[in-house]
Amino acid sequence: MSRSAFLVLAGVTLIMSILSDKVGRLPMISLGCFIFMLLPTGFCLMSCQAFSPILALIPLLLGCGMVMGVYESSMTELFPTQARYSGIAFCHNLAFAVCGGVTPIVLEWLCVRGWLLSPALLPVIACDCL
Repeated sequence: MSRSAFLVLAGVTLIMSILSDKVGRLPMISLGCFIFMLLPTGFCLMSCQAFSPILALIPLLLGCGMVMGVYESSMTELFPTQARYSGIAFCHNLAFAVCGGVTPIVLEWLCVRGWLLSPALLPVIACDCL
């Protein structure tokens, strides 16, 4: 299942990156974030066994493909040519270190205190900040 989901994600990312050249980067990121904001509903329905896990995976793959298809090209446009490698590396690594390092600790802390839906609400909070 995970191998086929990764292949679908790779295909969706390629399609969305081609589509972003025609539509624009900001509409693709906005729509991808909107889809991420709908994810907690799918997770809640999936936990009640009222929803198939595969149907809950489709919006996740679509939203990820939209954001990932635009991410790299957007990052390269942010920096001038002389500082592009350093700028992208610094921003990319700092964001992944801070968000990737702090997120599991915060989610565990919230779950221990009774907020069991906090992992499902994380995409809503992250997309709302954009």
